[in-house]
Amino acid sequence: MKHPTPGLDYNPASVDDIFHYALNLRGSSLRQELDIPNDFKFKRRGKGSFGESVEYYYFGYEPNSKSEPDFNEVGLELKVTPLKEIRGGKLVPKERLVITMINFMTVVNERFETSTLYHKISQILMMHYLHDDDSDPFDYEFKLIHLWRIPPEDLPTIQEDWETIVNKIRNGLAHEISGSDTDYLEACTKSSDSSITRAQPYSKIPAKPRAFALKASYIRTIVDNALDAQTIIREKDEQNLSLERLVDYRIDSYIGFTDKELCDRLGIDYQPDNKSLWVKLTYRMLGITNNKSSEFVKANITVRSIRKEANGRIIESMSLTPFEFKELVAEEWERSKLYNYLEETRFLFVVFESDGEDYRLKGCAFWNMPAQLLEGEVRRGWEAIRGVVLTGVQFESKVDENGHISYSNNFPKKRDNAVIHIRPHAQTSAYRFLDGRTVGNVERDASELPDGQWMTKQSFWLNNDFIYSQIIELGL
Repeated sequence: MKHPTPGLDYNPASVDDIFHYALNLRGSSLRQELDIPNDFKFKRRGKGSFGESVEYYYFGYEPNSKSEPDFNEVGLELKVTPLKEIRGGKLVPKERLVITMINFMTVVNERFETSTLYHKISQILMMHYLHDDDSDPFDYEFKLIHLWRIPPEDLPTIQEDWETIVNKIRNGLAHEISGSDTDYLEACTKSSDSSITRAQPYSKIPAKPRAFALKASYIRTIVDNALDAQTIIREKDEQNLSLERLVDYRIDSYIGFTDKELCDRLGIDYQPDNKSLWVKLTYRMLGITNNKSSEFVKANITVRSIRKEANGRIIESMSLTPFEFKELVAEEWERSKLYNYLEETRFLFVVFESDGEDYRLKGCAFWNMPAQLLEGEVRRGWEAIRGVVLTGVQFESKVDENGHISYSNNFPKKRDNAVIHIRPHAQTSAYRFLDGRTVGNVERDASELPDGQWMTKQSFWLNNDFIYSQIIELGL
């Protein structure tokens, strides 16, 4: 099937014409708008094939992998990207927005202002459709169509992200690039087969193919105009600061204050028994009153307050992602929930240190899981935990002097891995054994094991000693 219409009703040399032509698809589908017969089914395969069909059938040009924007006369890139529906009917991006492949050999010679990426990203026509596994792609409904340009306040951060990625390649470290190295822009992997690699210019170590992409968390703020996240309002002397430098600048001005003093200055009730107090203080120092920053949402940054005791140690481990046992055994490492969380998430560590009475703000630093640790110790810990689920969890019961029964298991302990461990995600224990014995509220607090038993829901955690080692390295 060729282009369904003999004449295309837009001028490819006019952004307004292209945009208004695209708007005809809003609330409609390719089949409806182009009168595609019902018996004509979508035959293309592969990720990106639907976007290529929009280019070919609707806009009337051959899909290509050229480095310039799709509508090159006006510097306009076209991106067709899926949405998914979550609880309550809310529409959110299904995935990150891939912009262009990274050529390791040539990107090292580029400058951001004249780079391939900058030309592709400066002005984008975004066409968001609702993905539906049960529908033919020609019937996908377009929900949101809009023009997007890099917001001035985001440009310093995107440029710094680009430079972070490119500098790693210049230093012969393309094989160590991680999605969590950066805030808004990332270098995502572009092969489902981990054996596929590319040469890099300054190292003999092969690297995974990667593409520049806007993070899914960043795209979410673009799509969700009703998002209640607040923007960090910049003063005149802060306009050109990247996100990280802005955060450092704001929080550094409060270093040395106790948590009580910060509560007084920032108008917060001092409630030391509430573990969220120190995270709330962090947001207030940044000028955010509802603990939700649009900058952090876009960058997939999570704020974690860390309290060092008077002896310098950290008592609490740090929670990561909860998991279901059956989902864990069905995962492969590089597509696992834990891998993706640690590979894509940046943490803002805000450290408070005890002076014996109060906790004083010591400082802050951005941190992400080092690639070598993620592929090494973290992966070994994940595989060991997954292996126990696969081979079968063994339980032992113990009765204390008060007649209370507790249950231990054969999962690796915290001491068995230098970085991660698991512990209960639910506040109360719950079990259902093969002999029918039930403990606690299984439906609410337990997860089913592959052998039919049920056990208290679990989460991955970062070890407190590991967190301590990282903040020491960060100078905190």
